Amino acid sequence: MQSTRRNLPQLLGDARRWFEEGLLAALEAAGATPVSPTQAQLFAVLDDQGATVSELARRMGVKRQTVHQAVHGLRRRAAQASPGPRLRPTALDSPHP
Repeated sequence: MQSTRRNLPQLLGDARRWFEEGLLAALEAAGATPVSPTQAQLFAVLDDQGATVSELARRMGVKRQTVHQAVHGLRRRAAQASPGPRLRPTALDSPHP
């Protein structure tokens, strides 16, 4: 008889997939653009205290560059989705009269 017990890494992997599937389904139901698997994983490790890119990478078990790309992708999406006037990056370079 084979055991149906699952070890901790398997259970954690199942929980991660459950979270990602739920997040993607909620975004789709809201009519939002889906996020990448890395961005979904990023949401799973965020907390109210905030964290550095290095800390998020440690929590996710990936390189800092991976987190950096995921964060910037989300920032671009947020900037494109926000209504109202946008600040031109060059506007910060010149002093106002």
